[in-house]
Amino acid sequence: GILDSGWSNHRIPTHINPLKVQQRPFLSLLGSAALSRAELLVSEDFTYADGGLSGQNGGKGFREAWNSTVNITGAVPTENSASTRGLVTPFPSSGTLWLSFDWGFASNPHPQAQFGGITFFEGNMERYLIGDVWDTGVWSVNGDSATPETNYGGMKTGVAKITLGTGETSTVELWVGPTGSPVDVSGAPIATATGRYLDGGDSLRIMGSSFDANIYQSFDNLLIGTTVADVDAIVVSATWTNPGGGLWGKTGNWLNQKLPTGHGGTVDFSTLNITADTTVQLDAAQTSGDLAFGDTDPSSAAG
Repeated sequence: GILDSGWSNHRIPTHINPLKVQQRPFLSLLGSAALSRAELLVSEDFTYADGGLSGQNGGKGFREAWNSTVNITGAVPTENSASTRGLVTPFPSSGTLWLSFDWGFASNPHPQAQFGGITFFEGNMERYLIGDVWDTGVWSVNGDSATPETNYGGMKTGVAKITLGTGETSTVELWVGPTGSPVDVSGAPIATATGRYLDGGDSLRIMGSSFDANIYQSFDNLLIGTTVADVDAIVVSATWTNPGGGLWGKTGNWLNQKLPTGHGGTVDFSTLNITADTTVQLDAAQTSGDLAFGDTDPSSAAG
């Protein structure tokens, strides 16, 4: 067969060359890391009536209602204050989580001494903040320098990739883009922090506070999932170009050194002349919407 076990619950397109299915050599996908479907763990779009956020219990993935002094206006929390809520499932000590949210100050808060965005806690211990770490006026994360992306003049969408580890071994990468459209995460992140403590996170705080009571911040559309496509970031299709096989995660094995991301894209293995058994080794869990297999010259296959 053309495909070894390990790719489950994914649609394989019908344009696989039937000759290649019947003959060797073949291309196989091997590895202990699973190819997985997307899973949305936490969501909150704040579609509540105007009024107090405290006590509201919509959304998914929370174990309790919001604890808040913030008011909702037009289905968006907008205030100079913070709100907290516990999560059903704490962050694990391995794997990858993707996070997105809309957030921003109404006007330039700097240098009024403020913080805001989203913060994760383990019990009563504050672990990690993404947004405005303290009095910067730009998007920032704990453990990295401030970015050039301003955080005022209205909301923007932040997308973070959290690679989890035990203790102070997690990594956080951040991309920011305009609201209303997917954020492109195919390029380098604007901030990266390593050696961070995120496993065990069991609650979160949104927004924050400013010493200037007239500077409000807004927060909306929180999503946490296991793949980039869960958080509505741009997914990237990719084409495999190494006829000798190799590691999935090595950029040199892909056209234009572009790795596939997200379950909405296509992973194309159909552009090569396969003349010998070829293995693509999965070095991490991968997700894709379509797999395309084929051979540009089926006559070269060994009997």
